[in-house]
Amino acid sequence: PSGAPKHVFEYAVDWTTYDKFRTMIELNLAPFIAEKVKGALGQVEQSMIDFIFEKLTAHASPQDMFDNLQGILDEDAEVFVIKLYRTVIFEVEKCKL
Repeated sequence: PSGAPKHVFEYAVDWTTYDKFRTMIELNLAPFIAEKVKGALGQVEQSMIDFIFEKLTAHASPQDMFDNLQGILDEDAEVFVIKLYRTVIFEVEKCKL
């Protein structure tokens, strides 16, 4: 993405911690993702939410997530992916405390 903060796209998510605490992290991410999907699509699309969680479970990079969502979210994809991964990083780091 053009103006994406590089640190989010370059940050190495600790996927081992994500996997270890996945249930708790996903519970914390679910409202955020549902809200953002509703904001972008006008309604809560469960299939879209499931898709995003599947990509996270597969340890998708921010670039991969962006590439997959750009066609659906259009110009909202970049901001969504940045906010999503900032939240993922925050939740993962919080689990390490």
